[in-house]
Amino acid sequence: MAMMEHFQSSILVGLLISATFAIKLTLQGPKYTRRNDIISINCSTDTPSVGLEAEILINSKTYTNMRTHKNKCFSALQGLDCAKDVCQCSKRGYWFSHKYNVNVDNVENDILIITCVMKYGADGGNKVSESISIKIIDFLDPTLTVGSPLVTGTIARATCQVLTNLKDVSLLWNCGNSGRENTTRTSHTYISVLTFKVKPFHQNANCTCTGRFEEFQVSSTIQLDVDNKPILNSTKNAICNISSSVQMSCTLYSEMSSFGFNSWTHLFNGIAVRVLHGVTYGNMSILNISFCSYQDAGIYLCSAWHKFNDKAYHSNSSTTLTFNGPPIILSAKIVRENVVTITVNFYSTSDIQRPVWFSMLEPIFDTTGFNTTIENTTVSLPVHNQSITCKGYVSNLSMGTYRNMKYTVLLKNEFGDTRKTFELHSAPESLEDDHVYERTNHQYLELMGIPQESHYSDIKEEEDELQLSGNDDRDDYEEID
Repeated sequence: MAMMEHFQSSILVGLLISATFAIKLTLQGPKYTRRNDIISINCSTDTPSVGLEAEILINSKTYTNMRTHKNKCFSALQGLDCAKDVCQCSKRGYWFSHKYNVNVDNVENDILIITCVMKYGADGGNKVSESISIKIIDFLDPTLTVGSPLVTGTIARATCQVLTNLKDVSLLWNCGNSGRENTTRTSHTYISVLTFKVKPFHQNANCTCTGRFEEFQVSSTIQLDVDNKPILNSTKNAICNISSSVQMSCTLYSEMSSFGFNSWTHLFNGIAVRVLHGVTYGNMSILNISFCSYQDAGIYLCSAWHKFNDKAYHSNSSTTLTFNGPPIILSAKIVRENVVTITVNFYSTSDIQRPVWFSMLEPIFDTTGFNTTIENTTVSLPVHNQSITCKGYVSNLSMGTYRNMKYTVLLKNEFGDTRKTFELHSAPESLEDDHVYERTNHQYLELMGIPQESHYSDIKEEEDELQLSGNDDRDDYEEID
C-alpha cells in the first residue's frame, strides 16, 4: 500500500514538472538600445502564474515585481497602481509590460540582460523564466539643418549628421518629395546631404532624417519655413547720359499660373517721386526712359505678384540708374556789401573739379582784389515736380571793386562742364527794362530765373579757353548792375 502511494506521488510530481516545462513564456524587448534611452519590456505566458505575478530582473538583479489584483496592475517599483505610461498588466495575468530607463553603470561589455520569472505549482515552487540580451550602442540622434527661410523655385540644401561607431548605417530622408541624396562617412560620422527644389506645398511641411542600423533607428524632424514670394531678377545697374535713352528690365520666376506686375516706383535720394508703367511681355516687365536727365537718376523698384491657394504674394526688386552729366546750376545771386560777391549754387552727380572764374578771357586767381571759394552745401533740387533736398555746392567770387565787364564761372566734373556768364555794369536810371534780376534794395541784387549753359566733354578747345567775343548772344550771360 505504501509503495502504491509513493508511486502515485511520483507520477503526480512528474506530471507537474512536465506541465511546468510545457508552459510557454515569451519575453520581448529591443535588440539594441542606447544609454539613457527608455525601453519597453513585455513578458507574456500562455498559462497565468501563481498569484498572477511576474518578476523582472536586470542583469540578474530584481528590478520590480508585478501582479494583477482585482483588475488592477501593481508594480513594486512604483508602490501604487501602475501609471499607464510606465507599466501595464493583463487583467487575467497573461502579460506584464514595464518601461526601463537604461542605466549602464554596472553593465559589462555593453550588454543588458533582461529576465522575466513566473512561479507555478501549488506552492509556487516551480519557476519558469526567459531572458533576452540587449546590446547598448553609441548612436546619437541626427543633427538636421535646413536653410531658412526657403524660397519657392530655388534649390534647397538639407544636411543630416549622425555620430556613431557602428558600421552599415543608412540615412533616409522624408521631406515631402524626392530629391538628390549624397551620403558620406568618416570614422565616427555619417553625413547625408539632400538637395531638392522648393515647392509652395513645402510651407510648414515636416522634413525628417532617419538613421537606421538593422531594426534600430533614430530620427529628427524640423518644420520647413518657405517664403512663397515670387523670385524677381532685375537689371541691377543702368547708366544714361544727357538726352540718351535707357532700358531697364525685370523678370519674374514662378510656377504659379496666376501672376503679374505692378507699376514701377522711382525713388530719388530715398524719396518716391513718380510711378511709371512698364511694358509686360509674359513674365518680363520693361521700362524705357527717353531723353535722360539728372532727374531720372535714382532707384527704380519693380513690383510683381503671384497667387498660391488664393493668397497673393508680392516681391520687389531694384535697379539703380546713374546719370552721367555735367554740373547743374540751380541759382545765382549778387550781394553788394563791403565787397561785391557773385554766388552760384549747383549740383553734380559725380565729384567736381574746383570751379574756375574768369574775367573776360583771363582766369581769376586769389589776389588782393579777388577771392574765390567752393563749399559743400544743401540744395533744393527740382525732380519731377518735387523739391528734393540733397548735397550740393556753392561757389563764390568776391571783388573789392569791379569794372563793367563779363564774369564767367566754369563748373566741371568727369562727364562735362557747365558755364555761366554775368555782365556787371553801372546801375540803370530806371527799372523799366527787361533785366532778369530785381533790385530789392541798394545793398542786395538777386538773379531771377537764370538760364544755364551746358558744355560737355566734347566741347571745342576754343570754347574751353572762354573766348567771349563781343557778338555773344544775350542768352549766354546775365547782366548785373
